[in-house]
Amino acid sequence: MKTHFLKLLSVLIVLALLAPMTFVNTVAANYDPYAPAISDVATGDVVIRVQEVNSTSARLDVRLNTQGDASPLSASGSINGIWFNRQLNGTRSFTVDIPNLSPGLTINVEVLVEFTSFSRGQFYVDEWINYTHMPDVAIQPPVQPPISPPVGSAPSVTTQNASNITSNSANVGINVTSAGSSPVIRRGIIFSNSPTMPSVHQTNNVVTAPGTTGTATINLPRLASNTLYYVWAFAENAFGISYGQMVSFTTQGLNIHPPAVRTDSVTRLSNTSMDVRFNVESDNGSTITERGVVFSIANSNPSLNQTGTRHQSVSGGLGAASINISALTVGAPYYVRAYARNAAGVSYGRVIRLGAEDSYYIQTSSVQAVTNTSAIAGGTFAHEITGRVLERGVVYSSTSRVPTISHNVLRAAAQNTPGFQITLTGLTPNTDYFVRAFVRTNDGYYYGEVVQFRTNQTPPNRNISILFRTSNGQQVGSQQFTLSVGSSITEGMLQIPAGFELESATFRHVVGNEISAIAVVRPITTVTQPSTTLRFVVGSYTYSINGVNVNTDVAPFIDTAYNRTMMPLRLVSEALGAAINWDEATRTVTINQGLTQLTLTVDIPLPGGMGVPVIVNDRTYVPMRYVAEILGADVEWDGTARAIYIFR
Repeated sequence: MKTHFLKLLSVLIVLALLAPMTFVNTVAANYDPYAPAISDVATGDVVIRVQEVNSTSARLDVRLNTQGDASPLSASGSINGIWFNRQLNGTRSFTVDIPNLSPGLTINVEVLVEFTSFSRGQFYVDEWINYTHMPDVAIQPPVQPPISPPVGSAPSVTTQNASNITSNSANVGINVTSAGSSPVIRRGIIFSNSPTMPSVHQTNNVVTAPGTTGTATINLPRLASNTLYYVWAFAENAFGISYGQMVSFTTQGLNIHPPAVRTDSVTRLSNTSMDVRFNVESDNGSTITERGVVFSIANSNPSLNQTGTRHQSVSGGLGAASINISALTVGAPYYVRAYARNAAGVSYGRVIRLGAEDSYYIQTSSVQAVTNTSAIAGGTFAHEITGRVLERGVVYSSTSRVPTISHNVLRAAAQNTPGFQITLTGLTPNTDYFVRAFVRTNDGYYYGEVVQFRTNQTPPNRNISILFRTSNGQQVGSQQFTLSVGSSITEGMLQIPAGFELESATFRHVVGNEISAIAVVRPITTVTQPSTTLRFVVGSYTYSINGVNVNTDVAPFIDTAYNRTMMPLRLVSEALGAAINWDEATRTVTINQGLTQLTLTVDIPLPGGMGVPVIVNDRTYVPMRYVAEILGADVEWDGTARAIYIFR
């Protein structure tokens, strides 16, 4: 308390001594209660005055009354936001000219003085005043000549290139080649995101290094990833601060990817709600920040921030989760899939389609094999009503867009297998039809969604000869066809001469206006195929061929409706040496292996309750046992390991 009183008293005495001087609007510095006391660090007082020069200028006068071993090193400050710097090197007073003033203008002045003390190290004293310019041209303040600073040199320093650059740190070297005219007080690195070097006193981006001269390596921590930085080395002594050249570098990007997420199931709870279960399998190097479900009536591949798509999130990161979604539109179908987000982006699981309310019980299959007078339609009913079905079939009409039991009806055989197909005959060529599947239980009729199709025009017939020739042009046989224009002649229709086989394993010829077509054949050669063992595991993205692991982006799953293991068709067929041909118009895939040909249609059940080919995430999945055995392979199931073995 006594110490602060003495300091305040000394300020008042100085002001009293200065009062008789002819200074206009002179203001003493405010007392800083946080500055060190004289008896503690021997810094003395800092007095700030503004002297009138004329009507358009003034002069800032700063006096430092230091005591003890404290020595003023440098001073910096601002006059209405314009910064100035002075190297004091022990000098106890200095002036700064203030131009461009006008009567009545108020300015803010702040002065920051840096001291050194052999007993206490470095410290700062910060003082400020407000000054209003009210010039009196009759009274001119005395002009004190500036005090020349002592002559000396600052250190010499260079900036070295950055090294060990990561996503959040880097090393930068400095080299103080000379201390200058006095010992180095401090040295280090200034860094910034701008090529304009900040003041070492006005930035927090300063890292110092121990030592005085020579080289040093400084680590810059807590940097932002994939960001450009600029750095400067600096060294300071009593005569000033020197800076090295600017060096730049860019931090590395984070090695992360969007999460891996899987949509497991979508279950209707009521006509306005559903339950969705999913699993975030991996964060791929970055913390999960959001996870949930997107769903839409209009968008078959729903995503976030998409018009017509809703989403609902749930807390948590990795692992399984479920969400109950309500307020659904009654009677409308939905496309649903899971999503997860991390710093690298958003990823989505497979899309699962939730049918309309009736379609929870019965779904209409896509219409296949459309001709000018016929088509194949069908449907699949849910396991929940197995044993309760009294009747099943399709209804269709060319006049009503929503056919019912009062329109054309075709009933399927009374079986409790969920899937069924019916051939519609006697249709009118070049006509639009509307068809949907139905089932009847004790509760009444349930209908699937309406599927629209158009019958073909009646094409003219064409007599055409298939000429079997070898690659050197030798004709070895022929075959006659009478087919309508636009029909396809496939390999399965050909009667290839004995002892020969097709040169192309995917023969297909569309009948046009020509009268003949060429099928290139070759003599059959017996080739002993090496034995092949394939091993797949349900849910695994790795399979093996003869013990060698192969990674893929698809995995087998269990079709619970038929209790069949579903495999990616192309993966199995190509591993067994078969060729695949996809027809987008009919959604039909044809598999050829030698003389064996297998044709499957997506969403059309296979005979004998063997399952239904489906498309999941743009991949065609088929019942594994059905395809493998037709291609001549043996299949075994390991229930404990949930593994499938295919031998050929």
